[in-house]
Amino acid sequence: MKTYSITYDLGNPNRDYDNVTEAIKSLSHGYCRPTESHWFINSNATASKIRDTVGNVMDSDDKLMVNEVGDTWASRGLRKATNDWLKKHWRSACRV
Repeated sequence: MKTYSITYDLGNPNRDYDNVTEAIKSLSHGYCRPTESHWFINSNATASKIRDTVGNVMDSDDKLMVNEVGDTWASRGLRKATNDWLKKHWRSACRV
């Protein structure tokens, strides 16, 4: 299982966050949301599969970035629950 970072920008004034949220959740084996449009998920899917699944529920002018995360990270100002999730589920030992 890998950890992925997913971030998106929905351009349409009638943004459909619910479908994007459900698509992301359908691929995850645990997730957290450090900000409104940024997710970390644990998944067995590839980055391309995540892109395609989430992209299928987005409008043509929306933007999406999916990448497998590396071993190190740092944060500032995130909720305690988010940092706790990152510490528990990141692929390797990490420091905040």
